[in-house]
Amino acid sequence: AHAAKLAGKDWRTLVIVGDGELTEGSCDEALRVIGHMRLGNFWFLVNRNGHSTIGHNDERHGAATQRDLPLENLVEKFNSYRFHVQEINGHSIVDIQEAFWDWRESTMPHVIIANTEKGHGCHLANERGWHYRVPKGDDLERIRRELPDGAHDHGRTDSAAVRAG
Repeated sequence: AHAAKLAGKDWRTLVIVGDGELTEGSCDEALRVIGHMRLGNFWFLVNRNGHSTIGHNDERHGAATQRDLPLENLVEKFNSYRFHVQEINGHSIVDIQEAFWDWRESTMPHVIIANTEKGHGCHLANERGWHYRVPKGDDLERIRRELPDGAHDHGRTDSAAVRAG
């Protein structure tokens, strides 16, 4: 994003992270610099599911334990870094598309906080053990039966139908 700005180009930069990455100091420092530099061509998508490999980072999963690294209010955090903040339902293809249709010129960097549930729509929802495991065999077949029709095509949809819908 900074290179594009220096070169006078209209490139845009999109970075996608899980909320667990936001507990990293280097990520936090980079976001502060991006906000300070007012890189309006920078977009940041956060998958906020409340899970990280070492524990929960969100109050949605009950009281924090010693292993958990709770995150502060992300909207307030990004506002303090001078980001334009948009919070959406990360399971809604319409919300996601509308967030990206809002891809506009701005003097502020943009963050989309996509609130999601890990394993949404199946029996594995919010089971942290699946954060780093791949379902196989019976678990995989059960998931396929539990998900709605059309979910197996990786969420692809006709954009015109979604816009009209």
